[in-house]
Amino acid sequence: LKALTDAQIFHSKSSYDDFKFLVKSLGTHVFNRNKCVATMGLNDGCMIALRREWSYERRGRFSKWIGEAFGFRIKPTGGTGGHYIHCSNAECRDAYDRLKKILKDFKGGRLPMDEIETEKSRGMDEGSTLLS
Repeated sequence: LKALTDAQIFHSKSSYDDFKFLVKSLGTHVFNRNKCVATMGLNDGCMIALRREWSYERRGRFSKWIGEAFGFRIKPTGGTGGHYIHCSNAECRDAYDRLKKILKDFKGGRLPMDEIETEKSRGMDEGSTLLS
């Protein structure tokens, strides 16, 4: 897994809504862990259920992004047709802290665009990035 820069993580996201979903979901888990919220024996890592209304295409784009950015994988729940992300508590905390920093840098105008390498700059077809 090649480590991506903060700018690459942000600019390769599947959508801004997906970015916010991941920040909120990871944050909820981190908050609950810090508050020692009862988890009914399910405290073996972080599990985030994806929204059922997401299309197959959206789920695919999101899966590609979180896989490249954090090494997370989406897993099926089984017979219900749902999907979820599972990672360790440490991975959850690290990803949450990094996403919060990226969001703060983006909103503060401190997220560099020059780190994004385009295919055009490498002599390939125009219009897409290597991260898309």
